[in-house]
Amino acid sequence: MAKALGSVVQYQTEVRMISVQGDSVLIAAQVGAELKEFRADRVVVAVPPPALAGIIFSPGLSEAKKESIAGLGRTSVVRTYLEFETRFWEAEGLEGLAHTDLPEEPSDGFLPRVWINNQTIAQETEAGILETYVVGPLARKLGSLSPEERVEFTLTQMEAVFPGAREHYSGKSRSWVWDEVPGAESGYCYFRPGQLTAFWRELGRAEGPLHFAGDHTSALPGWIQGALESGERVAREIHGTG
Repeated sequence: MAKALGSVVQYQTEVRMISVQGDSVLIAAQVGAELKEFRADRVVVAVPPPALAGIIFSPGLSEAKKESIAGLGRTSVVRTYLEFETRFWEAEGLEGLAHTDLPEEPSDGFLPRVWINNQTIAQETEAGILETYVVGPLARKLGSLSPEERVEFTLTQMEAVFPGAREHYSGKSRSWVWDEVPGAESGYCYFRPGQLTAFWRELGRAEGPLHFAGDHTSALPGWIQGALESGERVAREIHGTG
């Protein structure tokens, strides 16, 4: 899609201000050292709530929307990917998927703590990649470690679930700490009891020519299905059918 759109897609462009001016909207954005302006009939704001704090809205957003944004919590997520020279787990008839109660020492009281996913399950290759997915307090602990320490932790957990992980590990890895991503600063928004029904409709409510999308504006926060549903909703709003 980006290839088909060509230069219409602007990369490395940080929106600073969104100003509704009569029948149009002015967007001021930082592009390198230059401040550029764009005009549009409508604007779809599809950024995580933490990023909204860095955007000036004129006129300001409604008090209800600002209160909903301010009331949201955030969930830490760390994902670590390890490559293995062979898919040794398949010799045991396993798919390479596991929901676990690891690590053994209690850390946050929530189970399961470490998910293991086979990210090459649909590929026909000799090598394979297993990923650990960790959220909450344990993710913040992992995020504070060096990449090497994170790999060692991950290998230890994988070895406990799939014996032979250390032997077949290729030495190639990649980890991603969502708390360190500018604008996101978390894996996804965390709705406390009662907040989903109280906030999500307001978070997605259009304000004049401004439309709001993202998983946090849906009933499925934290999932791509929610993001896609919000995109469909915004499309209906713009086309006047929703």
